[in-house]
Amino acid sequence: MLAAAPAAAQNESHVGGVPFPTYGSGTAWLPAAAPLHGFHVQTGQWSVMIHGRVFAQFVQEFGQRGNYQLGSVNWVMGDATRSLLV
Repeated sequence: MLAAAPAAAQNESHVGGVPFPTYGSGTAWLPAAAPLHGFHVQTGQWSVMIHGRVFAQFVQEFGQRGNYQLGSVNWVMGDATRSLLV
C-alpha cells in the first residue's frame, strides 16, 4: 500500500494542531524558536530543496599553557524529487 501512495507515507499534515514543518529527521522535533531556513524551487516536474548551516568558533585560553583555536562545523543538504507517475 505504501508504494501506491508514497506522498501519504512520507507526509503527515498535522499532529496536535502543529503544522508539518516542525518535523525533523527521524523522530526529531524542530522547535519554532530555531527555524530552519532553506531554498525551495519547483522547476518543471522537479521539486528542488537546499538548506544548511555555517558555524564558526574562536577559542583563546591564556596562561602558561594557553593557546587559541579557530574552527568551523558546517553542513549542507540538498534534495530533488519528482513523481514517477506522469
